[in-house]
Amino acid sequence: MTGGPAAATRVLVVDDAASTRHFLRSALENSRLFVVVGEAADVAGAVEAAAALDPEIILLDDSLPGGSPDAVVAGPLHEVAPHAAVVILSSRPPRVTADPAEAGAHAILPKGLPEWDLVERLCEVVGRPFLMTAPPPPPLPPEPTDAGGRAHRAVVCDVDAMTRRLVGRVLAGVGVEVVAETDVVANLLAAVASARPDVVVLDLWLEGTTGLSALPELLDISPATAMVVYSGRTEWRERAIAAGAAVFIEKPDFAELETWVGRLVGTPAADPS
Repeated sequence: MTGGPAAATRVLVVDDAASTRHFLRSALENSRLFVVVGEAADVAGAVEAAAALDPEIILLDDSLPGGSPDAVVAGPLHEVAPHAAVVILSSRPPRVTADPAEAGAHAILPKGLPEWDLVERLCEVVGRPFLMTAPPPPPLPPEPTDAGGRAHRAVVCDVDAMTRRLVGRVLAGVGVEVVAETDVVANLLAAVASARPDVVVLDLWLEGTTGLSALPELLDISPATAMVVYSGRTEWRERAIAAGAAVFIEKPDFAELETWVGRLVGTPAADPS
């Protein structure tokens, strides 16, 4: 008689972006190899959750409010969870050392890894077999097209790589292809000029600038493109609409994002009337 499958590895996810925590939970739990036992958005919450939940892996953002990863790992986090494998997720590799041991971590991984690559790397960290036990994803719905038969396309601009990846997955659910993604306004402007997408999904909090300042120029480049502002800065909602946004959607409401993009790119086109 053989033993049953190993129990799922317990993970604590620590990131100040709710959309990134959502992405990580989804990716890990879809594998059936990991279970997310808790989430935290800052250093104090990470320490409290680690003490209470006894995780086997702690996924730690490299730019948390309240302290650097090095200080957190070397100090109270190791004290309350000495047996946990700490994995730093880095969106800015130069900000952390290339040697995980110097940061007090077991591994440093780039943010934005595809789901199965992330799962495989975490399996290596804890020494468990990498078995793709999740069922195959359902087929994508038929791809909607515009009146000229062109597939609907989008460009995504957000500072967080995992948010961009998750937005892409949401848009794929309504048959919209992300043809470019970036965190730099200059690259966004170039992508929109080249691709003339149906939709731009735009965060307002960008490196060195805001999405608000980019909206007028984006509409000058491609007036027919629907500008969807997807941001947690709700105090800027009215300003975004006044600057030309078709809709303002508060992060991390992915269901509302999916609904609105579906409407904007042609749900009415499927209406037989």
